[in-house]
Amino acid sequence: MYVSLAPDNIGHHELTLPQLIELAVAHGYGGVDPPIDAIMSMPEPQRACDAVESAGLRWGSFGLPMEFRRDDETATEGLPRVEAMAAAAKAIGCDRCATWLMPRHDELDYQENFDAHVRRLRPACRILADHGIRFGIEFVGPLTMRTGHRYEFVHTMDQALELAAAIGSDVGLLLDSFHWFTSAATIDDIRRLRSEQIALVHVNDGIAGRGPDEQIDNERALPGETGVIDLQGFFGALREIAYDGPIAVEPFMQELGDVPASNAVKRVADSLRRYGVLSG
Repeated sequence: MYVSLAPDNIGHHELTLPQLIELAVAHGYGGVDPPIDAIMSMPEPQRACDAVESAGLRWGSFGLPMEFRRDDETATEGLPRVEAMAAAAKAIGCDRCATWLMPRHDELDYQENFDAHVRRLRPACRILADHGIRFGIEFVGPLTMRTGHRYEFVHTMDQALELAAAIGSDVGLLLDSFHWFTSAATIDDIRRLRSEQIALVHVNDGIAGRGPDEQIDNERALPGETGVIDLQGFFGALREIAYDGPIAVEPFMQELGDVPASNAVKRVADSLRRYGVLSG
């Protein structure tokens, strides 16, 4: 596994590919998330691939570019965008894509929502698979995301695996340490996965003084900052199953976006050093 510099996760959307590469190399990252929109507008996308490979880096992942949570029509309208982005990703050799699932609904019950997700995501996943891209879905664990809503939806690892299997054989997980923790999953739950069932990993820490059911989705900390989540065990289990894909830090911390990008990138890298996952 390798750490991918994901600028959108730390509030620095402005970084160009050359800047990403420079910062990633300077701070020991093993990869970078592609600025896929910029790459799509390049006359020669292969140059982006060459630049990343020349720096000794790998691609991380990109997000699914369609709105599937609203209704069937909106999901269908997004498929040409998926096709275009998948083609660009294939051209540069980026083979991971992921998205997140809303763990609730006020109109559709669990099975109705399950069927809607299969119906809306399956065509997109076929497009991705045709371009050699692995797709991961992220279950969202916090109880606070479901409280006060009529119907619950996928919010555990097992539920996400069931949905993934229903969508298609090339679909796996985006495994986020925060959602792993808040859904009461265990290290053994990770150990029973096969490496190929994980398309992408996100890491972060919980807020001190809150139990799993009290955590709030967009309030998190850098890995190891609070010690709420057992990240040594989390990373250890990923090593045991020989996970070889990208890891991205996703802390939802406004302060990282408020400082120069170089400072934010260094701080994120420093938070990971104790776990032995950086390249240098």
